Amino acid sequence: MKRWSPYLMALALSSAAFLAAAAVPYRVDTDTAFQLGSVAQWLHGASPAPGMLRLPDPADLSRDRSVWSTWWPPGFPLLYAPLVAVLPFAAALRVTSFLLFLVGSLGWLRLLDRLAPPPWLRLLVTLALLGYAVTIGGAASLRSADLLAYAAGPWLAALALRLRERESPLFLGGIALGASYWLRYSLFLAVLPLAVFAGWRLLRERRLLRLAGLTLGFALPVAALFLLNLRLSEDLKETATGARSTWTVDDPSAFRPARVALSLAGAPGLGLFQNDLWATHLTYFSDAHLPFLRGVGFDDRLPLKSLLGLPGTALLAWALLRERRRRPGLQADLAALAAAGFYLILAAVSLLVGYDYLAKETRFAAGVLPLSYPFVLGAAFAPGRRLPALLAAFLLGAPLAFATAEFAKRDLRDRLPLRGSAAETGLLTPELSPRSVPAVRSAVAAARRSPADLVVVAGPAGWGSSYVMALDLPFRTLPVGTFSAPLGARYLDAAELRGTVPLRSSRPLRVVIVAARELVRDGWLPRLESRFPQARLWRPAPVPAHSNVEVWLSDLEVP
Repeated sequence: MKRWSPYLMALALSSAAFLAAAAVPYRVDTDTAFQLGSVAQWLHGASPAPGMLRLPDPADLSRDRSVWSTWWPPGFPLLYAPLVAVLPFAAALRVTSFLLFLVGSLGWLRLLDRLAPPPWLRLLVTLALLGYAVTIGGAASLRSADLLAYAAGPWLAALALRLRERESPLFLGGIALGASYWLRYSLFLAVLPLAVFAGWRLLRERRLLRLAGLTLGFALPVAALFLLNLRLSEDLKETATGARSTWTVDDPSAFRPARVALSLAGAPGLGLFQNDLWATHLTYFSDAHLPFLRGVGFDDRLPLKSLLGLPGTALLAWALLRERRRRPGLQADLAALAAAGFYLILAAVSLLVGYDYLAKETRFAAGVLPLSYPFVLGAAFAPGRRLPALLAAFLLGAPLAFATAEFAKRDLRDRLPLRGSAAETGLLTPELSPRSVPAVRSAVAAARRSPADLVVVAGPAGWGSSYVMALDLPFRTLPVGTFSAPLGARYLDAAELRGTVPLRSSRPLRVVIVAARELVRDGWLPRLESRFPQARLWRPAPVPAHSNVEVWLSDLEVP
């Protein structure tokens, strides 16, 4: 029974979190909303497959185009689509997320069992894993696709250990490792050191034929997805860059060698036990208590955030080096190589694209750092280690307490008054209305004349919430905003709120603009209306008083 207690504990506490969250509407973020848009369209028969988004053609608004965005791999929509077909939308997202969290937790605990740890270490590692349930785990919100990395990471690590120990099956094992490219690109970066670990002895002993089998298997899924993206994208450049409509470096000065080195030094500590949660809050949301931060820009705060991660990085490095000296073993070697290799690769990618993934996307660690948790906690709480024990207690306890408090307050308590606002999707969409999304959707539906009419969705400026809003507006929609939508060059101007290229139609149709009241107050509506030169008269449509949007319509005149 003692062996199974961590599994039962993980099941019981994660079930409690997901059941508690079932009492409130579900929230998706911009990135996940974009990917889930194709799933919703597939459910209604508008899209041929999950991952393929159907949008009005900017060259002729009366036609539609199928858009395959290569910015994200297809694994996320493909994994979430099956239950969407049989359950209400939000319920399907919750259940799929719960199953993925259990799969990942089971994998990490099985890796822990290989070490035959004492009961107290099993308990601590289980607590560290449970923190993910209320952050990336998808209990109340699906903010990113990092849950896929958490779910697949331990099984791929176990496979790398098996390939190193038994050298079989190399070709199929390589395929499984390479398939991570279909799930999550950050997971693929984490798998690269695992693949090196699996094939290192083959390389050292010059067994080149067997190494070739592993390498070929690894390359096949990568090549297959590259060719699929090439087939479905406009051109090779879009495939290579992810088909993002715009790409600019926010702050070129942020990529001076000293800053990158600091981000590299702090990122492992921020990812350890999710310490980025409290560090981010302290750095960006504590100006009232830390006056010296007032007036400091976003990117200029990143060095402070990285500094807060240094103690965690030091603890991680000390624990892994100590374990390799005291009890050499393949799993400790793999944990050290996986952590070091992942962050070095992520640093190289950050320099290549001009974006600080190290400091800004610390959640990527969910697919690799839990491999180190037994070694960190085991070394820190070993008898006679007072300072490491105190540091580990803080680094484990602080993010757990922060995540639990945020989940209880923001995800549960603050959403309870909004329980009646959701449509049948079960999604929380206050951008449309805090009281009744179905009433707003009915107003939009009443403004249309036919299913061929175009609904332009414009969410609050500076955010990609148009894609969140579109999930509750199952019409022919064109989301626009200042979010850099990964739709390719064809939609570079069309999907941009600040765009200027006229949008025309070869057939008569009605354009219905659903614009956030915030945009209307800021004077964006006339600019958006001017994008449609065939429209002669714009008139408002009635919307509920509680609505957070205004609805305007006009019929396009075609000679």
